[in-house]
Amino acid sequence: MESQSLARTLINEEGSQRMDGYRWMTCWWWVWPVLIVVGLSVLVYLGVLLARARLSGSRGGGADGGAGHSARRVLDERYARGEIDEEEYRRRKAELQ
Repeated sequence: MESQSLARTLINEEGSQRMDGYRWMTCWWWVWPVLIVVGLSVLVYLGVLLARARLSGSRGGGADGGAGHSARRVLDERYARGEIDEEEYRRRKAELQ
């Protein structure tokens, strides 16, 4: 009889320990959905960044990927700063076009 009550006590203690662990875990159920939403948001954000980078690279309008526009910009800046005169500016501008 004593062994049966000891066994029941052990089972009850084990069961209550499991129940305590279960109750502890149920208070964290909301973490997984939040992590999934955050993870998906990060993936979408990275996808948008990648798409923008690819689109901005292809806007250059040629095989050079926009190098013509940046060369023209440098030429305009040099002319504006007075590093080259008008004749040099027109000659180089014609070469770029």
